[in-house]
Amino acid sequence: MASLLSQVTNNPLVSGIKASALVQMQTCVDSAILVAGTVYQTLGLHKLTVLDVKHEFATLTATIVRDYLITVDALPYDACSVDHILDIGPKAAAHCGALCRTTASIKSISSSVSHEDGVALLSSYKEVQAKTVVLVTAVNLRIGSLEQGASGICDYGFNKLLDLYEALYQALLQILPVVTAPQALIEK
Repeated sequence: MASLLSQVTNNPLVSGIKASALVQMQTCVDSAILVAGTVYQTLGLHKLTVLDVKHEFATLTATIVRDYLITVDALPYDACSVDHILDIGPKAAAHCGALCRTTASIKSISSSVSHEDGVALLSSYKEVQAKTVVLVTAVNLRIGSLEQGASGICDYGFNKLLDLYEALYQALLQILPVVTAPQALIEK
């Protein structure tokens, strides 16, 4: 994870991004690792190693955000095209798919997850998603000087990123035995 973050912070293409955005990114990655910790502590290490789960969660968070920041910042503002901005979509989908496949491999032992632990996992995941929203806000401040049209494109791309997080959250709901939990608990 340190190498991923250093690629961002040391990349001259993103040197102009506000420090607050990078801090939020670090926080988001840290939260993702905590979620991974909940997974392997809850399910045990029967079929997955600590690194398997930690790597997938951390990569999903750090790489998508890193790629998106570089995609946005690598271009002159007047060359910020739809194709360049939306190019992150397939990359994000690939990372999401890799995580879903890894998560699916725990399905056979998911019965060992208690209702309380399952709700705790989903709650932790929601924290990651919430921090992503904060990160998006911070980066939007960075690109706020874009023309209205380009700014709209960037907003669209960020919305797609959040859609991927929501899709992953729904996938976790399907795998973990907490789908019968009261909706109020799941949404906390």
